[in-house]
Amino acid sequence: MLQHLGASAALVLMAAGDFGQMGITLWLNRTGRIIKVNSSAKEDTQTVPDTVVLPNSEVTQSSAAAPHSERHIAMRTVDDNGFSHLTKGILTLGLIMFVFDFSAYLIRPFFSEYWIYATAHKDQTLAGLIFAIPGLAAVVALIVKHRLNEKAMRRNENLSWNLLLSLVGLYLQSVPSDIAIVIGRCMYGWGLFQVAVKLEVSLFSISRKEDYAHHFSITNFFQNLGVLISSWCAGYIVSLVSHQAVFLIAAAGIALTWLANKLTLDLDHIKPAAAEPDSNINRRSEIELESGNV
Repeated sequence: MLQHLGASAALVLMAAGDFGQMGITLWLNRTGRIIKVNSSAKEDTQTVPDTVVLPNSEVTQSSAAAPHSERHIAMRTVDDNGFSHLTKGILTLGLIMFVFDFSAYLIRPFFSEYWIYATAHKDQTLAGLIFAIPGLAAVVALIVKHRLNEKAMRRNENLSWNLLLSLVGLYLQSVPSDIAIVIGRCMYGWGLFQVAVKLEVSLFSISRKEDYAHHFSITNFFQNLGVLISSWCAGYIVSLVSHQAVFLIAAAGIALTWLANKLTLDLDHIKPAAAEPDSNINRRSEIELESGNV
């Protein structure tokens, strides 16, 4: 694109893509394919169960200390630092997203330059195609995901496995071999898609329905902050060390993401707190319905 049309055309196409997303969103909204979170301003928030997700140890302590009828109230209590369990969970998820997005996007700014530097292929168009492999892998992963049964889908969505896949993919890309880089891009793209979806969906397990928009803005801030800082750090690392060091540091960041998740939320095993028996709100069903309609 840049080689044949120039930067101006690329910027125009980017703007056109944004308008395209706006059009798709408006169409989904008008056709009822988007589930409304707060459909009425008069909705009584007391009817929404406080299904806050807590680390396993905190859930056990809360369950032992309070009867079922008082458990939701206990989950909304504030600790000594002024943070509720809900806020701590969202901030923890935001930090995990920050580390992951920082690591995932660290290799992007200089990848095309690295491909030309590490291989004998000097064609800019080919470099662009290699750069786009993770996006193509994500499309394939999405198609495969909709063809899996429930058991296979749970295995496919395992956060630890997909983080490992991304880590190995990043390491392979640091090897100055065109075959290793292509295989690494495929693994990296598949794992990146699965982890990104897992983290996004986890927000709906941790948050409450009436807080979705507010909590999404918090996690989105951490995600964009990670992308912003990674762009600055990538240039600094390349100028200070080498192109290959960027991939190794990104792989270390993925490992840190796995460790942070295991020590805090452990999203592969996290479960929402028990809802009231008469509750008619099922977040998982709503998410699946929305995905199916789209």
